[in-house]
Amino acid sequence: MDRKHRIAIIEDNAPQRVILSRLLGSEYDVSDFASGEAFLASPETFDVLLLDIEMPELNGYETCRRFRARPAHAETPVIFVSAHDTAPERVAAYEAGGDDFVTKPINVHELKHKIKGVFEQGDRLSQLAAQSSTAQQVAFAAMTSMSDLGVVIEFLKQSSAGQGYDGIARQLLAAMSAWGLNGAVQIRGSHELMVLTTEGEISPMQSSVFDKMKDMGRIFEFGRRAVINYQHVSLLVQNLPTDDPEKVGRLRDHLAILVESADIRVAGLDAGKER
Repeated sequence: MDRKHRIAIIEDNAPQRVILSRLLGSEYDVSDFASGEAFLASPETFDVLLLDIEMPELNGYETCRRFRARPAHAETPVIFVSAHDTAPERVAAYEAGGDDFVTKPINVHELKHKIKGVFEQGDRLSQLAAQSSTAQQVAFAAMTSMSDLGVVIEFLKQSSAGQGYDGIARQLLAAMSAWGLNGAVQIRGSHELMVLTTEGEISPMQSSVFDKMKDMGRIFEFGRRAVINYQHVSLLVQNLPTDDPEKVGRLRDHLAILVESADIRVAGLDAGKER
């Protein structure tokens, strides 16, 4: 018999803990904790955390940050729970290390779907990590040897070579990797929504950040992360070298050029399809 996945419910509201435990107990091995402190003090290990944000003393964000600081738990999925669904809360959850987000009152079908989704995504990412894209590796190797300006020039050459959405997205990721950056790109074409990441597959939280921040201005920075938005293209950077402000400034300028160029290219592809 297969082992049940283990879920930790961290929630200060006792009735809410009981309800969630009963709803999930038939499918998963569930443990509940009344506070972030109690959870962090537990020696148990879990496959996913269901973590309330608004708790006294240690809130959900700080609980997640302390949990993530432990090397053994760096990849454990965390689903945040909140009564509020705002862009700042989504960004804070992402910055703290969350993988997904649900709002109260909780829809049980949505919650079960999200839990199943994080497990399936973990399996897919494990498979992708064992594979490699030969074409992308060649592009990364070639572009890494160039100067910053060389990366921009190479992107402009490649993106104008009659590629579709997928090709444009992959060239953006190749440019990011050439600068040692991790992140994701979202292309909103007239006939297709495409999202690719340097890790292979986008997480629900990354997708949520895109949805919440695509209309919040051209460039939005929060800690080591930044989002650059144009009409058809958004770029999410996860690891800006904030210890080198001058380099961050250069990268911000270069990335803005790349995203603007990609946006123009996508608009041209859409116009061609319409004709």
